[in-house]
Amino acid sequence: MKLVSFLLILSLLFGCDREKSIQEVTKTDLLTSSEWKKDYYEDSYYYNNILENQIKDETNKGVESIKFNVDLTVNYLNPALIDKVNGNWNFDNNETIVKTNLTKFRFIFFASQKINVLDENSLMFELEHRAIVSFNPDGTEKISILVRKLYFTH
Repeated sequence: MKLVSFLLILSLLFGCDREKSIQEVTKTDLLTSSEWKKDYYEDSYYYNNILENQIKDETNKGVESIKFNVDLTVNYLNPALIDKVNGNWNFDNNETIVKTNLTKFRFIFFASQKINVLDENSLMFELEHRAIVSFNPDGTEKISILVRKLYFTH
């Protein structure tokens, strides 16, 4: 009897596929796990592909927040706004982009953000704004680029 019990325990321990018993954490799981609080943002200004200026801003650190919900709704809180901004969100481009329709005063917040970092504790969005400032006499463009990186934590 002891031998049967021992063999049964061994078969349970080694007979199961351990990989299948552990569920994979998805990007949706990570994004919707809890509210994300803004840590800081960093703006990098490029002119003709040369970094001209970089600014790190911690305004509203820990107060400004965004909450992505499993039902594809999203809530954004910024102390500069009177109320929370509510809307919807979805992934795009193979879950590398988050799009929202958070609109207040005809301004869309986090409209289309590239996800650079998403793990249990960190979320970092990147947004790039390109503008043609002027043309050189030889016909080439002078381009100004702003790259904003938004860092959030739980």
